[in-house]
Amino acid sequence: MGVVWLFAPTGRSTSVTASSDGTVVTESSTSSLLQSEGAGVALVLAVPVAIAAIAVAASRSRRARQIRFACGGVLAFACLLGAASVGLPYVPAAVALLFSGATSARREPVAR
Repeated sequence: MGVVWLFAPTGRSTSVTASSDGTVVTESSTSSLLQSEGAGVALVLAVPVAIAAIAVAASRSRRARQIRFACGGVLAFACLLGAASVGLPYVPAAVALLFSGATSARREPVAR
């Protein structure tokens, strides 16, 4: 999702100029989030991906359930903070992590 946000056209600008002879020239252009906000926006968009990656990396841990639930809570909070801009598209991932953490079975230690 973050890659789409970086490169998809998210802004549009139109310029209209009129010359003294009555000629009107209209120019329209689009810009991506990367073009309008700069490279720093990539870091902002990478935060939800990193949170989800932590949950995936911990899937074999004894505390995988708690880690998924915690990552889901952190991601939900990040979605709330970024709701006015880029937070809402990440809500399904937050819900999935919370659901996964809440409903997954507890892992019992394997006897050796």
